[in-house]
Amino acid sequence: MGNAGSPHYVRLASDICVFKKSDSGLQLLLIQRRKAPFKGDWALPGGRLEADEDLDQCATRELLEETGLASVFIKHFANFSAPQRDPRERTVSAAYIAQASADAVISAGSDASRVAWFPVSSLPPLAFDHDQIVLSALSTL
Repeated sequence: MGNAGSPHYVRLASDICVFKKSDSGLQLLLIQRRKAPFKGDWALPGGRLEADEDLDQCATRELLEETGLASVFIKHFANFSAPQRDPRERTVSAAYIAQASADAVISAGSDASRVAWFPVSSLPPLAFDHDQIVLSALSTL
């Protein structure tokens, strides 16, 4: 693999769609981004792959760091690789579906300034291509 300046350099990441059932219907967990790009916007929990982990470990780590969730069911369902999906650099994301219990305790951490549950029927605008990832996750469910 080439250097970061190389046109063939690709960063790997994971994004996680965490769902839970509630009395009001299906909900999705989102984080509010603490950093640019898309600072202040809502996004899926997730982030970049570290050198010493695989993509499943990355998804589990990012979910814990950004939302406080641990020990939840998590499963890979798709990859997203549009060349311009991340304005910083070429990034391919492995997307995951996770299921949290109705009483799951969440807390913002790491790159998240806030974390909240949203009804899937009324999601806010999402950063990056996360709207496409959510639509794909919902059709997978």
